[in-house]
Amino acid sequence: MTVTPEILPISTYFDIKQTSYGGRAVFANKEICKDTKVLVCDHPLSSFISYPFRKEVCCYCFHYNNGKTLKFKIPEAELWFCSQNCLMSFNNIQFVDILIDSFSKLSQRFQQCKKRLNSSNFDEQQLNLSDKTDDEIQDFIEANWKNINNIWIPSVSNHDTNSGTNIIHVKNKANKVNNQQQKNLSKCPLINEEEFTESRFITQLLFHMQICNENLHREVFTNLQSNELEMIKRFPPLLFSQIKIFQNLYIILPTELQKFLNTATFRQILGSEYANAFGIWELSDADQDSRELFGSGLYAEASFFNNSCQPNLVKTRNGHQMFFKVIKDIEAGEELCINYGNNTAMDISERQKYLFENWFFHCACTKCKTECLKL
Repeated sequence: MTVTPEILPISTYFDIKQTSYGGRAVFANKEICKDTKVLVCDHPLSSFISYPFRKEVCCYCFHYNNGKTLKFKIPEAELWFCSQNCLMSFNNIQFVDILIDSFSKLSQRFQQCKKRLNSSNFDEQQLNLSDKTDDEIQDFIEANWKNINNIWIPSVSNHDTNSGTNIIHVKNKANKVNNQQQKNLSKCPLINEEEFTESRFITQLLFHMQICNENLHREVFTNLQSNELEMIKRFPPLLFSQIKIFQNLYIILPTELQKFLNTATFRQILGSEYANAFGIWELSDADQDSRELFGSGLYAEASFFNNSCQPNLVKTRNGHQMFFKVIKDIEAGEELCINYGNNTAMDISERQKYLFENWFFHCACTKCKTECLKL
């Protein structure tokens, strides 16, 4: 095996390198003692809480209190918090009014969409690509986004958002979609609950990368793998859903964020989410099947760990932090791997099926190779 020089300096314990057998991987650059935390991610680059849990899971620290509605909130933005401390911590984020303004306008739009969806016979666009090759599917994807760039965007290019090129921290903003935006939104398809949630994820990621100027996050993000083709091949109508989300965001977002939104960035965000997001699970002593899945978070620095069905790393969440700890002594040069999805107890055929359906790869870890030989 050979590796290229280090890609990104994320931890003093490991290097990220390109491998000769395909893709990137994480390798220990020194001997590491058992129980050492090799990576601590302070917060996700972006995250979402599924809509049904939005009032029960703190959007800042992900605390959950057995289904009880949280007391602290920013209602116009549909943000709920478990404590005054979490609410204050969120409000103390630099330029957070831009994020609140964006979320509030998205919520206003979604409430309008819900009324129209409930009062009409709305059908999702259907698309069947089962008879297409990967190249034909990719061409179809590119053609649809080309139409957005060349036809749709120019048709709404004069829309009026909050003007100004400088980032301004403003209290008591109206948080309303203006008349010109409403007019242009009439050219946009309606968004459903899942698309609304995804819109917030994209908005938050743009905010953290561009407004908060998190340079390491931005550099890491640009190196993440995208599963755009694989996801659309598996779920073809997802392409139309993506386009709906883009159109709505392009109209709604304030200038401070909208100027960073283009189709290339948008596609990279979604493709990276599909390939790299971690589930935000209920913190409980119950087994995996009994715990609630609240949403997901993109911890970009942790996205380079490959899967092993006999991992030497475990991940642990504490609030919005994610820790990665070695569970045995590690030699210098040894690859560091986590397990994707708690599937180590499955037999090999179940594991392979599970991993391919969710992450689009056939696992070739040592455990899988050994068990394949026994079949």
